[in-house]
Amino acid sequence: MKPFNLFNIDKHISVLYVEDQIDIQEEFVDILALYVDEIYVASNVQEGLQKFQNTLPDIIITDIQMPKMTGLEMIEQIRKTDQETPVIVTSSYEDSKYLL
Repeated sequence: MKPFNLFNIDKHISVLYVEDQIDIQEEFVDILALYVDEIYVASNVQEGLQKFQNTLPDIIITDIQMPKMTGLEMIEQIRKTDQETPVIVTSSYEDSKYLL
């Protein structure tokens, strides 16, 4: 897989951002909007999976801990059909053992 450059301004870039905390979601979207052309936002994993299937974004950014299903479980589902789309995982966890 070739490296993905989020700041390549010559390319149209779409991002799926999955975050259940609305205040964090809004701030992050404001920052992303400075760098990417399209941002698809989901507030839970089920919505994220649906938006992924409908939009096929260039990159996925997801929180780990969300209600009902984690961002890691969402990635597992996506990887069943798509091995290439880069994923960035965000978390407020400080426990590095959990993250690993």
